[in-house]
Amino acid sequence: MSVFAAIGDGIAGLSSVGALAAAAIAAVFSVRSYRADQRREEREQAALISAWCASRRKDSGADRRSARGLIVRNLAPAPAFEVTVESSYAQKAREDPVALRPLRIAVLPPGEFYVEEQERGWSFPELVSDLAVPPKPVMNNPGWTVTALEFTDAQGTVWRRDGRGRLESLGRAS
Repeated sequence: MSVFAAIGDGIAGLSSVGALAAAAIAAVFSVRSYRADQRREEREQAALISAWCASRRKDSGADRRSARGLIVRNLAPAPAFEVTVESSYAQKAREDPVALRPLRIAVLPPGEFYVEEQERGWSFPELVSDLAVPPKPVMNNPGWTVTALEFTDAQGTVWRRDGRGRLESLGRAS
């Protein structure tokens, strides 16, 4: 065997090892990309569900008081299930907030809904677009806020959004 043939065989061997290493690196990046896409898809519906506090003027004649309520929004094309909204209320920003009774909705279809607080719980959710007097979001009272939102998405994953809006998967529904 000539020296040139041995060098050629060595180069071919190194090329094969290099190609194998490049394929392994590409496979690792491909798996990482697939997992990132999968996580993004899992969060897709959950990211489109939110809730916040709102007030709404009564539209009946002499009664000009504001009512307390929640806006619950599902911008996803599929319903969410077992929705629970926890919130607190403080009349003024400097007062200590009081926890309100949780709002529970068995099935939240796509849309934006207003639910008014009543003496014994919550009213029936109404589409915001159907209201004669639209609700106004509460933005400058840190004591009057949604403290948690929990729901199950259409794939059966339970999600929790905290009072700062952070979304966390709690695993599969039982």
